[in-house]
Amino acid sequence: MPNKDAEGWTVATLKEYFSARLDSMDKAVSKAETAMSDRLSGMNELRGAMADQGKMMLTRAEYEGKHQALLEKLDALALRITTIESTQRGRSAGFGSIGTIISSLASLAAVVAVILSIWRH
Repeated sequence: MPNKDAEGWTVATLKEYFSARLDSMDKAVSKAETAMSDRLSGMNELRGAMADQGKMMLTRAEYEGKHQALLEKLDALALRITTIESTQRGRSAGFGSIGTIISSLASLAAVVAVILSIWRH
C-alpha cells in the first residue's frame, strides 16, 4: 500500500503533479523564448534600418562645406548681376550723351543754315 500523508498526496501523485507543472513551465519558457527571439529580431531589423539611414544622411560638416560653397557662388552671381546692371546703366548714360551731342549738332546745323540763308540774301 502506498504512503499517504495527511492531505492525500502520494509519491506517484506528487510525481504526476510536478511533471505536469514542469511540462507547462517548459512550454511557457519556450513560448517566452520564441517571443523574445522575435522581438530581438525585430529590434535588430530596426537597428539595421537606422544604420542604413544614418549612412545616407548628410553630416553637419558636409552640409556646412556645401552650404558655404553655395553661398560663395551666390555672392559671385550677385557681383556679376551688379556689374551687368552697372554696365547697362553706363551704356544708357552713354547713349543719352550721344543723343545730346547729336541734338546739339542738329541745332548748330540749323543755326548755321539760318545764318547762311540770311547772309546770302
